[in-house]
Amino acid sequence: MTKPPIDIDRFTWDNLQSDIYLGLHANSMRLYLDGVVTPALNAIDSRHDELSRSDEPVAAFELGDVEALRESTMEAFALSIQSQWERQLREFLKGCARELKRSDAYVASLATDNWTKLLKRFQDLRGVPLQAFDSFPALDLLQLLGNACRHGDGDSARKLYERLPGLWPNWSPANPVSWSESPLSCLPIQPPFSQVSLSRLLLIRLAEAVIWFWEDHNYIYTNSIKRKHYSVEGALAKMRDERAKRRL
Repeated sequence: MTKPPIDIDRFTWDNLQSDIYLGLHANSMRLYLDGVVTPALNAIDSRHDELSRSDEPVAAFELGDVEALRESTMEAFALSIQSQWERQLREFLKGCARELKRSDAYVASLATDNWTKLLKRFQDLRGVPLQAFDSFPALDLLQLLGNACRHGDGDSARKLYERLPGLWPNWSPANPVSWSESPLSCLPIQPPFSQVSLSRLLLIRLAEAVIWFWEDHNYIYTNSIKRKHYSVEGALAKMRDERAKRRL
């Protein structure tokens, strides 16, 4: 089921220097997706298809290596997308904090704040909750996936499994339920993160979420210009048309 994009016109803020040119982040992520991720996966998938059709005995052995390569490559790309996004966000928030004359301690904390704190910092500095953006559900998922790719089994991997158990299509627990010490909680057994299976479609969705966020940021920035030239109104109309095409 699809839903229309949020009514982004209800969000405005006092523009800062730090808001300028951030649309370039969307361009860089699109370039990374089209110029790096897609060609690499195409090459791996092409070799996989070639081996699948081969009658050579050695092909079956190489096929397993190629499948393992694809899984590790998908995880590496997921981590790279998340790392790029997080670095962009932290640097943006640091710039905002400095312009708004926040304390040195506040600015320094933006380098280490966890995801939950960063969400609070974003709303504090820009007056708009990041959760209100169309891209937030995917960005929230990206954060979990990036942490799981970085650390393996742990809290993020557990939350990722609870949210998207389909990422483990080949895993089935011997015992479907594991009781914790608390009698009020009954949790599914968590599969090892090493058995996760990521899809190209998921990677595209996560990269698009980063692109959408910076495009929406640019829309709010442009819409917050108080005296708009007709060219600005035209740019806003074009951005609205592009937003209407999103598949949510």
